[in-house]
Amino acid sequence: MGCFAGSLGIATALEAELQAIIHAVSIASGKGWTSLWIECDSAIAIHFLANKNYSVPWRLSVDWVNCCTTLSSMQIQFSHIYREGNQVADCLANYGVDHEGHYWWDSCPPCASAAFVHNLQGLPNFRIS
Repeated sequence: MGCFAGSLGIATALEAELQAIIHAVSIASGKGWTSLWIECDSAIAIHFLANKNYSVPWRLSVDWVNCCTTLSSMQIQFSHIYREGNQVADCLANYGVDHEGHYWWDSCPPCASAAFVHNLQGLPNFRIS
């Protein structure tokens, strides 16, 4: 499949999650994909996906409406996952914070390879507070 990372500038955590969803849907649509599974560690972002009539932050509202329109023609599944359950996504988010621009990889990038192998092996990730 593939993965991406990108810099967002100044944004709240919710805006970052919603922008990632918008970008993912745009990429999937551009590649002609008709099925999409969005897994996100933001329960609020998943809530917005499940209840498309809720208002997202105003600066994302036009992009969100366009995203939802695109999703209406796709088979979509979405689910919540704790951050510890997807360290690859966390690595990609950190890459986006540290690098300017937007990046797409057709396979696992070096910045996330250790986390990817860890996930493949089914090893646990612990939440320590």
